[in-house]
Amino acid sequence: MVNHLGDLLRRHRLTAGGSTPDGPAKLRREDVAARAGISTGYYAQLEQGRRRNPSHRVLEALAAALGLSDGERRELLALAPRPAAPRSRPHAAPPALPRALNALDHLPASILDAGLRVVSANSRWRGLHAGFTADESLADMRFLDASAPDFYLDWHHAVGAVLSLLAAAAEADGGTETGQAVSEIRRLRAESAAFERMWARGPAPAAQRQVRLRVRHPVLGRLNYRHDLFFGDQGGRASLHVLFPMDSQTAALTALLDLYAPSAGVRPS
Repeated sequence: MVNHLGDLLRRHRLTAGGSTPDGPAKLRREDVAARAGISTGYYAQLEQGRRRNPSHRVLEALAAALGLSDGERRELLALAPRPAAPRSRPHAAPPALPRALNALDHLPASILDAGLRVVSANSRWRGLHAGFTADESLADMRFLDASAPDFYLDWHHAVGAVLSLLAAAAEADGGTETGQAVSEIRRLRAESAAFERMWARGPAPAAQRQVRLRVRHPVLGRLNYRHDLFFGDQGGRASLHVLFPMDSQTAALTALLDLYAPSAGVRPS
């Protein structure tokens, strides 16, 4: 089978190191993977044609890692095949959670499924995360989005919480290969080198229902919250996430988050 994507990646990798008296300097696969923030194994599978459905985010990261020009970047994205099957839609939440979300319009709040994908979120949650490329997956935001290290003032703590929640959800689901949490863990292990490293260290700490979250909004600045987690059923298939301000300044600035929700038409510069 023709492997256009893999061939193109390999060709750029072998010339991305610049010129030397002995010819083009070659980058190793691990060099490209490290620059792109993905695992070396996943990158090798892309070159070899064993993985053919990388996400748009991964391809953008590879284009940057390889130092591609605008034209070369467009060529890379154009060669990317469509995924064979789209990711499943988040499961509907138990009725109690949407009712609770509607009552919490004064606080940033969202409902997430077992794979930590956003089922529903209010405008203050959207406004808080307006600086992210996409905000449909808490795991993607914390592990894959370039904005995460600047946004989360305790990034390692924030990603550790995601790891614990996914591990707990996978255990509650019995480790079923088709379960939401297991599927997301498998995907993140391939697409995020940081996730793979943390997962490989061993059992994740027990998930906590209340943690401190310190963030830096691109316009409003530093905000301090208590992140509370409420499950909608005993199986943990959906959960309500609510951010409570921990000081008066954060409470006052939280009231302005509606202005930065995508529906408001104002985006951080």
